[in-house]
Amino acid sequence: MSRHRVYLHLMTTLFSAALFFDSATAWASGGHNAGGHGDTAAHGDASPGLAQFDPSSFPSQIFWILLTFLVMLTFFSLKTLPDISGVLENRKQQIQGDMKTAEKLTQEADTVQKAYEEALTQARADASQVLQTLNDEIKAESAHEQELFRKRYEKKVATTEKNVEKAVQDAMSDMTDIAAELCTFAVEKISGIKTTTEAARAVIDSMNNTRKAA
Repeated sequence: MSRHRVYLHLMTTLFSAALFFDSATAWASGGHNAGGHGDTAAHGDASPGLAQFDPSSFPSQIFWILLTFLVMLTFFSLKTLPDISGVLENRKQQIQGDMKTAEKLTQEADTVQKAYEEALTQARADASQVLQTLNDEIKAESAHEQELFRKRYEKKVATTEKNVEKAVQDAMSDMTDIAAELCTFAVEKISGIKTTTEAARAVIDSMNNTRKAA
């Protein structure tokens, strides 16, 4: 409610109160006159009616209305209206302060929300980076372990092949010795010619070398 509307409302109220006060005064005056002339009413004279409708009392009524209105307006202007205006002004300032506080809180909430979203985005990016780094490390470690395993496997295979080759050679040497002894024994039994195991072995070695060359 603006100050002009307050003034208009108070002036209307004061005017209505002045009219009521004047009517009450006129009614009291009319009743007093009716009481003072009771013998006239007793002789059957007509009642003069309400005093506020008597044209002869209009100047008096207007005077008292204006006087009452001015007195009440002065009182309200000096006391009531400043208080009401002060209350309205305080209320307005309070509302404006509350609105500013609400705007400030809204801005702070927006700032906090923005900071939260930025922190969440950064945390996701950091987590993704950490996972990527961990995945790369795992791949590198796995590749390193596979390389070590391959080298150990190749070394073991090479060692095993050498052992097998040595075993084959040893077995072939043993078989050659056995074959040389058998050949020596067979030649001696068949032809009666004595020969040595070394000679028979040399023949067998010559045959093996010829077979390998072929």
